[in-house]
Amino acid sequence: MIFQMLKAVHHVNSEAKQRFVDKVVKTLVSVKGKTIGVWGLAFKPNTDNEEAPSIDIINQLQAKGAKIKALILLQSVMPVNF
Repeated sequence: MIFQMLKAVHHVNSEAKQRFVDKVVKTLVSVKGKTIGVWGLAFKPNTDNEEAPSIDIINQLQAKGAKIKALILLQSVMPVNF
């Protein structure tokens, strides 16, 4: 039962990423050769970021010919005082 629920959640999450990519492609008519800015990516040190939804979305857009410019925020290991 739990395994089926996890599979369903994974399926819904995958569909959400695909819908987002499809909306971007539809809005821009085509992404081939276009530069798309991706803001707000955040990665924490010592974590597995390979399964982050943003990575999958970026890979899909690049596979369709988009060029990606990303702003990546890194979480500091130590607090920073301003």
